[in-house]
Amino acid sequence: LQRLAKKGKGVGYIHVQAVRSLLNQGRTGGALDLPGGIRVHRGYAKLVMISRDGRTENPDKPRKGRQGSRVAKEFSYAVRVPGAVRVAELGLSLRFDLVETDEVRFGSGKRAYMDYDRVARPMRVRNARPGDRIQPLGMKGRKKVKDLFIDEKIKRDERGRLPIVADRDSVLWVPGVRLSDKVKIRDRTKSVLKIEIN
Repeated sequence: LQRLAKKGKGVGYIHVQAVRSLLNQGRTGGALDLPGGIRVHRGYAKLVMISRDGRTENPDKPRKGRQGSRVAKEFSYAVRVPGAVRVAELGLSLRFDLVETDEVRFGSGKRAYMDYDRVARPMRVRNARPGDRIQPLGMKGRKKVKDLFIDEKIKRDERGRLPIVADRDSVLWVPGVRLSDKVKIRDRTKSVLKIEIN
């Protein structure tokens, strides 16, 4: 995707996940239109990616080594609630709003709900850093985000292009991957933070 998009502009982890869903769950003949004028078409036994200028890419072809891979640029943005953060490096936005507890709707990898009173503010939207840790939902202890990426089979060159939400103590949310148990919604939760990726 990055080779077909102009300088990889606008192509991020969320788009890669959409392509994976097309591959794993989509029907033959299904297609996606992505940033950078890329169209992904699902054939019977393969995916075909076509750029606006007619170039094609076969994901099954051998990939370049580490010297030929694209290194993600570091980014970090302050969060205001309510408010939005535009991540220019990835071509996406995250919206932050306080909502009522009866507005919580789970089930989307692009949306998260947190107990706002348990957030150690300030928050930031950034990519992963060495030493980052998260307490995965349902676990008592913390885990290195790097190990979480390995467990979830997220490739090395995709990790830096994944936006994460962190407070001053730890990672709170890795979109499409894991929410922190620290900020999960509880029966006694009074203040709910909704985060949504657009």
